[in-house]
Parts: sequence; structure tokens; C-alpha cells
Amino acid sequence: MAAQAPRVLITGSADFVGFRTVVSTFNAGYRVLAAVTRKEDADQILSAHSIKRFLDLGDNLTFVTIPDIAAEGALIEAVEKDVQYIIHTDTPLTVNSTITPDHFESQIIQPILKGTNNVLSVALSTPRIKRVVMTSSLMGIAPYPELFVLESFTTFTDTSPIPNPSSPYQNTLEALCAGHANSLSATNTFLV
Repeated sequence: MAAQAPRVLITGSADFVGFRTVVSTFNAGYRVLAAVTRKEDADQILSAHSIKRFLDLGDNLTFVTIPDIAAEGALIEAVEKDVQYIIHTDTPLTVNSTITPDHFESQIIQPILKGTNNVLSVALSTPRIKRVVMTSSLMGIAPYPELFVLESFTTFTDTSPIPNPSSPYQNTLEALCAGHANSLSATNTFLV
């Protein structure tokens, strides 16, 4: 009997980057455990042409529902499903204009940071996990004004210093940038 391909947990699977990551990982021969926030997200993934063309998925593409990746212990059940790798593409929030500045920290920045810490913690506590890929965003390495306010010609790379934003934040986008920067800083600190 042939050995099964390794299983990869992919967070944010129904989002743009996450879905493309699911398809690419599946096409590369891995078994995928796609984390979704709602069952309807799994149905949407299964209805996509890039997935439907495979007639028999078997257990090569399975789903786990994680309504809130920022909740303590949110990933424990998922990694118990024979996961050997994790690709984290999720940002656990929906930015909308109804979030007021006094809630930016609790509703934007902290959920991003908690989701990142949950992924790193469960990977560290699960010896079977061989590798974790943490995706980020340009918002994590470029200061908000450079991205959205100023006419900037600065080139940002993976070696650029991570911004250290502080409140008060003027809008949800600036708070989102702060959340991504804090998440990237937390990942780098975890690795040291």
C-alpha cells in the first residue's frame, strides 16, 4: 500500500489568497485540510471549476470549520487530523466602517495577533507539525502613510524594518496595517 501524501492545514481557505493556496497545494500532490469559517465556504470551494475537475477527491480535500481563529484553542481539533504542515493565510476579521476608533484595538488588531499566536502555539505544541508558512501582507512591512497617504517611491522588501504603529489610528485601514505589522513582529519574535 502506498504511503499517503502529507496533510496541509490551510487557514483562510475561502479567501482569495487562501483559495489559490488550496488549489496549488492540492495540485502539488498534498492532501489539504481547508479551514473555513462556515460550511457554506466549503461548498463554495467544492463548486469551483479548479476543484470540480477532480472527479474523486476522496480524503485529499477535507474541511474543518473554525468560526474564529482568534479564539483560544481554535486550531487544536484541526491539527489532530494528521496535519504535518500549516499554511496560515487568514486574517480573522471583516473590516467595515461600523467599527469605531475606540474598538480598533479589540476588533481589528488583537484578533489578527491572536490568530497568528494560535497558529504558532499549536505548531509548537504538536511534534508532528514539520513546517509552518505564515503569509503576510504589504501592510505588515510598509507604514500606513507610505502605502495610502503619501506619494512614496520607497521599495519595501522582506528585509525592511517592520513598522511599529501606535494608536490613535485614523481609520480601519490604518488599524488593519497596525494589526499586520504587529502580527509580523510577533512571528519574528517567536522565531528568535
